[in-house]
Amino acid sequence: MKSTGKACWAVGTVLACIVSLQAAPVSYWALDDAPGSTSAANAIPGGPVGTLLNMAPAVWGPGQIGGALSFDGLDDVLQATLNVSEAQNTVSLWVRTASPNAGFSSVNNSANLGENDRNLYFSGGNVYGRIWSEETINSSASGINFADGAWHHVAHVYGPAPDGAGKHLLYVDGILRASGNKSTSNFNWQDIIRFGWANYPSGANYLNGSMDEIAVYDEPLSGNQVYALSQGTSPLSLPAASANTPARWINAGTGEWATPGFWDISAVPGPAHDTYVNNGGTAQITGATGTATPGALMIGGVGSGRVEVQAGGGLAVGGAIIVNANGQLDLAANASAGSLAGSGSVQIAPGAVMTTGSDNSSTTFSGTIAGGGGLTKVGTGHTTLGGGSANTLSGTTTLSAGKLILSKTAGVDAVAGNLTIAPSGGWQVGGVAANGVELYAGEQIADSAVITFSGRRSIQPACWRRTSKPALFSASEMS
Repeated sequence: MKSTGKACWAVGTVLACIVSLQAAPVSYWALDDAPGSTSAANAIPGGPVGTLLNMAPAVWGPGQIGGALSFDGLDDVLQATLNVSEAQNTVSLWVRTASPNAGFSSVNNSANLGENDRNLYFSGGNVYGRIWSEETINSSASGINFADGAWHHVAHVYGPAPDGAGKHLLYVDGILRASGNKSTSNFNWQDIIRFGWANYPSGANYLNGSMDEIAVYDEPLSGNQVYALSQGTSPLSLPAASANTPARWINAGTGEWATPGFWDISAVPGPAHDTYVNNGGTAQITGATGTATPGALMIGGVGSGRVEVQAGGGLAVGGAIIVNANGQLDLAANASAGSLAGSGSVQIAPGAVMTTGSDNSSTTFSGTIAGGGGLTKVGTGHTTLGGGSANTLSGTTTLSAGKLILSKTAGVDAVAGNLTIAPSGGWQVGGVAANGVELYAGEQIADSAVITFSGRRSIQPACWRRTSKPALFSASEMS
């Protein structure tokens, strides 16, 4: 079945759900588990834990992003109970091996492992993808040996891709290497997925190497989404599907955004580009640039990255700003984005405001937001502030439209400054509110915060009075 991108958590006696309008994996094993772990944690709430077969002790080590799991090429398998869609699907992972022949992924019937499909494997150093019955595609036209002991990103996609590519596709390192004509599989009795093994090639079914960042989607990702994964963007924070082309910052030092030679496209990126700053460098947007207008912006990933918007500059991103764990966005001037996602660091200086949500999608930012500036949520979607580290932004956080969901650990501030709840379309009375601020755990608003309610109409709990005028409360008065 196709994923709707809904994730749910039990909060007390309430089941809280977020519906994402962007691609969301049904399972994601980051393989960042601690040494000595005997299973692989799934980052998707309720998703199946990965079982390690014949891997005692398991060998955990450094990966392309965080940790990785090693396989001995003899009998090691990572297995999970998961019914992968035969109608449309993407399997994304990083793999490293020096063995030219090795299997590394398949779906199976647990009652008979010989019944298998959706195979991924190396043969002669080429990457192969297979769906039954019967189509196999491979990367041989590239002329590249991918079994070279280096990390490579592989994505196997089939189904009606949102960018129109469609059918059966094989990407290696973000580039489409092969395509076929089948858009679905005829094998529909799978109930498990296995990594480190495939039924092909004959006589070399096990992987002697390592794997990292395994994600399974019950939908076909677009080319720009696969490229984002190959650049180290988290499977939980992909940009929306689009026909945008990538533009990568190639200056390993610090430089001006508007310098064409600092981009791999030898031009300054615009609205038709997904931009990546992830090579250890810093891109500065100054008065010389004016306002930078990329289609989407990814900071960090396979390498660290930093974007600085200085006074006199500006940033207006039509799609997502995704700040990965090793990325940083520094704002000394106003910035806007279709959405905000990731787990890195955002700094907003006094006098600057970041506005997010205009693309109406629902995303989660689980990093930290600091500084003396402000944050404004617009659009009909949900913006979730999550993670276990406190936000220290001392300026005003404003909910203008949609929902702002506070989902940090209980007792950790998601809002450190004042909070204004002022839906531009007025307040909904009765039913499930389409706008407002929701707390998924207690004590996430600083006790010193002043909370302002405004709009045409509002309803507060019984201890508050209904008012059509702005109402001021301190967070400590509402505890």
